[in-house]
Amino acid sequence: MTEAAAIVHEEWGPHEYPDERSFCACSPHRIEMAAHLIRGSYLADYANPALRLLPEWTQWCIERTGLDGDAAARSRQTARLAASALVHDEDDEPAAEDDNAPFRRQE
Repeated sequence: MTEAAAIVHEEWGPHEYPDERSFCACSPHRIEMAAHLIRGSYLADYANPALRLLPEWTQWCIERTGLDGDAAARSRQTARLAASALVHDEDDEPAAEDDNAPFRRQE
């Protein structure tokens, strides 16, 4: 598995014994959340390849779940948009800790 794929896999979730259909679910919200976690957790050199992988990852998930029509199109579009919003070097400074932020992972 490439490093970019490992990062997407780590942030995609769920990790507690999901079945394949649950793991491969690719709603726009899930894609946005994975992109948000990747941007907030990794330096640009690691985050950007993972973000660029999201459209291919999403297509792989779509094929495994049988998602089609408008739902698949929305997921593809969300993945392309997420892949276009890359992390810039000046963003590499760790963000100030905010324990009240939504979706904050426990370290």
